[in-house]
Formats: sequence, C-alpha cells, structure tokens
Amino acid sequence: GECAVNLECEVLHLLDVGLHMLVVGKIVGTHINKDCLTDGMPDIMKIQPIIYSRGKPARYNAVGELIGTPFETGKGLKKK
Repeated sequence: GECAVNLECEVLHLLDVGLHMLVVGKIVGTHINKDCLTDGMPDIMKIQPIIYSRGKPARYNAVGELIGTPFETGKGLKKK
C-alpha cells in the first residue's frame, strides 16, 4: 500500500547528540493520498497515524476516539 501522508522536508541543521543525529528541518511540501481526505481536508481517522512512545516499555500507539472539538472544548476549561 501507499503511505497516507508524505512530508517533503528541507534540512536546516544536523546536530550530533551522541548516540544519534538530531535533524532540524522545514516542511516544504505535503502530499496526502486522496483516499485520506474528507471534503478536501486531511481526515485523521482515515490516515490512522501511529505514534512511537519511548517509555518503559517502548511501544506504538494509534490515534483513538474523538474527545472534543476545537474552541468549544477549550471554553469549558477556561476560568470564569
């Protein structure tokens, strides 16, 4: 299968931090599989990204359920 999302980057800095290299870059292009769009916008539930967590134990996590919508959720957290 194809990758759902590709980010085209330009390398700005390479920093040797001992065990690995830290790469700092700038995103110069975004390419999204059309099957991962809803109304022309990226749909995270169709993209199904994974996240690497380096805890103990190290693991991969998936994006889960919707927990709120922008702005409305924040209004409930704002102090009165």
